Amino acid sequence: MLLGDILSRLENDGEAAEVILGAGDLRLLAAMRQRAEADGLDLAAYAKAAVQRYAAEASNEEWLTMMG
Repeated sequence: MLLGDILSRLENDGEAAEVILGAGDLRLLAAMRQRAEADGLDLAAYAKAAVQRYAAEASNEEWLTMMG
């Protein structure tokens, strides 16, 4: 799945949960819900911000690891 595809699916909490569960990590979903709530955001808004932040700040090495 391309980064743009992921971002386009993060428009509501149901879709965001599916994307996160697609990574195969139920604990990640629970942690992200908890962090979103603590920040006063819904899951979709928190997840979208997290993906955008990673895209903007990740090092070249992190990108290579993720793509490999």
